[in-house]
Amino acid sequence: MIDTPRHDYYSSKILNLLDSVKKKKKFLVEIGGGYGGLILQLLKRNFQDIYINIDIPETLLINYYFLRKYTKKKIVICDLKKPAKFNNQNIYLATRSYFSKLKINIDVVFNSNSFSEMSKNDVKYYFKYINYFKSKYIYHQNSNVLLFPNSLRHIEILAKDFPINKKKYKLILKNMSMFGSGSGRYREYLYKRI
Repeated sequence: MIDTPRHDYYSSKILNLLDSVKKKKKFLVEIGGGYGGLILQLLKRNFQDIYINIDIPETLLINYYFLRKYTKKKIVICDLKKPAKFNNQNIYLATRSYFSKLKINIDVVFNSNSFSEMSKNDVKYYFKYINYFKSKYIYHQNSNVLLFPNSLRHIEILAKDFPINKKKYKLILKNMSMFGSGSGRYREYLYKRI
């Protein structure tokens, strides 16, 4: 797949972040996991923690089909099964309404490209719960330059405008992303809870 280098790069970085968390049961939440490329690369790198992908129903269907074909893990659709406990033997898929009902502390929340494509209300919604779940790390790649600044139809939220609570999170890393068609629009950000 054309996205494999990006997914492989981020899977390596995410595993390093999870290694720094000193507890047995670690949670990675990917918001906007698309077809499942990141979790596939994580599994190829012997990922042993708990993964939950939050996405829109249409994309979750594609993700479900892809993961059924390329992994042996059981795939649990949280909105239907409503799991009481999570374990690393499963891959969990859920909608944003299920996300608000999670009863866990997230160790790493990851997003690639889609926060900047969402409405302001959706971004506020996600960050409200990211803060509520006391996520240890917020790691994302998103646009920080408007592609069409005068467009009425192509609207983006810049990464610098995401509602990250600066009293609770410290910016650890901000780099130009290697991915994004070389346009220079995308940045890689890592925040750590203080």
